[in-house]
Amino acid sequence: MTSFPLRWKPEELAEAAAISAAQFRAERLAVSDSWTTHYNQARNKFELLFEKLNNLNPGAIRDEDLAQTYGLGLGEASQVVPTAVLSGVFKVLNLQQAQERGLSLFWSHALDKLGTFIESTR
Repeated sequence: MTSFPLRWKPEELAEAAAISAAQFRAERLAVSDSWTTHYNQARNKFELLFEKLNNLNPGAIRDEDLAQTYGLGLGEASQVVPTAVLSGVFKVLNLQQAQERGLSLFWSHALDKLGTFIESTR
């Protein structure tokens, strides 16, 4: 069973958004290829997962297909908790709306909360 992290209260969102905005202004955006590399690796895994599971058509997914996805190391891609790690300037209303739509939010300045969530899923 997949667990979900706790939702932020509006005042917590406002405080975290203010911290993030301050850090964003102080650091600006550092140029790095690490995010692009990670994104491409994750995208390739999901594309392979969808290919192996017949584009998630329930009638076309066979037990052999599921077994093969785990054999290829794609199991974690099929149990997804939509999550964003945020850094920058955001409107609290937009953050609340994202949470209401099922997105789990974590802040780059408070990654310990993400670590706590990850540990709770083991």
